[in-house]
Amino acid sequence: MAVSHSRSKQATWVAWFLEHGEWPTAGLQVLHRCDTPACVRPDHLFLGTQRNNMADKLAKGRHRFGFLSGEDNPGAKLTVENVAEIRRRYAAPDHPGQWVLAREFGISRSLIQQIVQGKAWRGAAA
Repeated sequence: MAVSHSRSKQATWVAWFLEHGEWPTAGLQVLHRCDTPACVRPDHLFLGTQRNNMADKLAKGRHRFGFLSGEDNPGAKLTVENVAEIRRRYAAPDHPGQWVLAREFGISRSLIQQIVQGKAWRGAAA
């Protein structure tokens, strides 16, 4: 089986192979209990899917804010009320424009555009 990963991933896969005598089957990855990507200790390795890896990461508190959306994201600059206000004001015939709203709410003009198009903050009320 050809392994086309970074060197640390190649080493992890080789360590798995040397310990177990077989390559992981399709769809599985070699994951780390110790959360050290370069670790090759067989007792620190286990097989799992990408979903298992993400769940493990979340359970251990190693996730970034990408799993949390809207106000649940600690990095969010807006509230649901802000988003509703942006959409309400932009829908008005005499709307102030995306640049004005962006400055007022402290976000980028492109985020304003995504909000009014329904591509960002989809769950927020219109």
